[in-house]
Amino acid sequence: MPGGPPARSRIETWDQTAGGLAESAQDWRTRAELLERAADVYGAQVAAPGGTEWRGPGAAALAAAADADRRAIYRGVEHARRLADIAARGADGLRWGRQRTLAAVADAERDGFRVAEDLSLTDRLWADMPDAHRARLQAARAHCDQIRYCAARLQTEDERIAAQLDAGVAQLTAVARTVWAADDLPAAEPPVIPPPDTDPAEVHRWWASLTSERARLIAEHPPGLGNLNGIPATVRDEVNQAVMNDDIARVEDTVQAWGITPEDLQNTGHDVFRTPEKYGLSRIDITRYRNATKTKAGLKYDRGDGVTADRPVLLWSYDPVAFGGQGTAAIAIGNPDEAQNTTVIVPGTASSVAQGWMADHVDAVNVYEQSVRADPTRSTAVIAWMGYDAPDGFGDRRVTAPGLARQGGELLARDVNGLWVTHRGVDPQHVSVVGHSYGATTVADACARSGLHANDVILLGCPGTDLARSAADFHLDGGRVYVGAASTDPVSWIGQTDGVPGELLKNELRQHGIPLPLDAGLGRDPAGQGFGSIRFHAEVPGSEQLNRHDHAHYYQLGSEALRGMTDIVTGHAERLTTDELVAEGRRQPHIGTPPAIRIPGLPPIQLPHLDTRIPGLPAYIDPEGARHTVRDDHAYG
Repeated sequence: MPGGPPARSRIETWDQTAGGLAESAQDWRTRAELLERAADVYGAQVAAPGGTEWRGPGAAALAAAADADRRAIYRGVEHARRLADIAARGADGLRWGRQRTLAAVADAERDGFRVAEDLSLTDRLWADMPDAHRARLQAARAHCDQIRYCAARLQTEDERIAAQLDAGVAQLTAVARTVWAADDLPAAEPPVIPPPDTDPAEVHRWWASLTSERARLIAEHPPGLGNLNGIPATVRDEVNQAVMNDDIARVEDTVQAWGITPEDLQNTGHDVFRTPEKYGLSRIDITRYRNATKTKAGLKYDRGDGVTADRPVLLWSYDPVAFGGQGTAAIAIGNPDEAQNTTVIVPGTASSVAQGWMADHVDAVNVYEQSVRADPTRSTAVIAWMGYDAPDGFGDRRVTAPGLARQGGELLARDVNGLWVTHRGVDPQHVSVVGHSYGATTVADACARSGLHANDVILLGCPGTDLARSAADFHLDGGRVYVGAASTDPVSWIGQTDGVPGELLKNELRQHGIPLPLDAGLGRDPAGQGFGSIRFHAEVPGSEQLNRHDHAHYYQLGSEALRGMTDIVTGHAERLTTDELVAEGRRQPHIGTPPAIRIPGLPPIQLPHLDTRIPGLPAYIDPEGARHTVRDDHAYG
């Protein structure tokens, strides 16, 4: 940007500018009221000076001139009110822009970078290995691009507001000298979009209050609109797909001048991606393009190919530059505003838009297809929600700490709770939230910490429930916590790694590809007895020992786990019993006494019954591991 980006200290104090604009808005409203009263008084005095009506040719001429002046004053009233609106919208826009920029700074600092006064980045976590060093450099570029992009938008918004205010003041000044025709007035400004953390009910009322402005907003498709909770799902889809298509067209149209085709850009090592500046593009443009193409592929994947391309899909949310370029998106199969059963699927470790999760997982498709077959009388929607910053992989130390789960839980709760506001079906909706792996911990924190409102929760391969110490901490108001945990899934045992006995289990998990650090811990295992959950069968056929690949079996078509979760999300949890899918919980070792001591030649000596768990030991006895009748033939239809 000309003159460089604004300083960090300037960004941090931009709220003072916003506060000044808010005060100016009130001042202009007051001026408008004074002008309006002055126009009324002026008209009355000309018509009846001194209280006596004036008649005659002179009176008519003066009345005509006064009427022109009064019309000019009323135009001044309109200008003053317009200035008040510009200032009020500007205050909101600057507050949101400042918040967004500081959030980008905070993201970088959470990722281990120091953000200087000039917005340059310094890595506080030095990486010795070449691959790790390259990854840190890429992360630094992504964070720097995002921060500077937000800062540029903030500065541009400030300049735009200043220009509009200057123009408005000039128009108001001109009112004193000339009469303006109504069609000379500037066009109405678009409505101010509420900030992203606005209460969904308030957003819903704002959207309902708009008339012709709706079509204008959809046509202009500002990026923030499609992610607002409280906006109808079909509108979100239209806006988000337009933004996504812009992100694709921006790059493809630009490089077309160099003879580069969209097919050429399928080569991830193309020079456009390495040196975008040569082609008049920024790294932000490239990040948006890459995540846009992956999101578009996800829409195609969920819609289906060929004769099966009939699943209704909506791009419910889309932000390709979130979390340092990892991106966020949510694709709905079915319309959650109309569906009787809505399921939100939350993925776990090594999932992101950038890593292609939207287009290479059958999770949402299989749950949707099975739900439709399990109960064709009720409408269904399934949302594949990639809306948080998940750990990058099992080598990411953040995978064994709850920080990302708590942050993600806040975002998840905000989105899920918004579903209740926009739902317009005749029948009450049934909302289920399914978390897999680290996503299960995220769901637990969304309920225990952030007030997520759902009917039922399903935790698959959960490494621990962090702040939820029992099912009661989910606050489901009549709903239940259901758990699918294969006995051979090593990740599902991480919740049992506290204490000295847990160190033995940690070592066992490390040998099966789960590199747990010494301080690993994500809370309780929800599959254990005493947690208060309902566990259902989720075993893997033919698997008899820990196998990290079993962690990915839960959504497999025909599996016990998919059958069980289908019964739950369709509102038929009672079928877990009729389908014989209810499983015993894991339990701790117990010690006890025999009922009697038998000594040859003497009658039995009865002993008091004693059966108690051994304190300090994790619940590592899993009855599911002894079941040998596991099949993958449980699919509906």
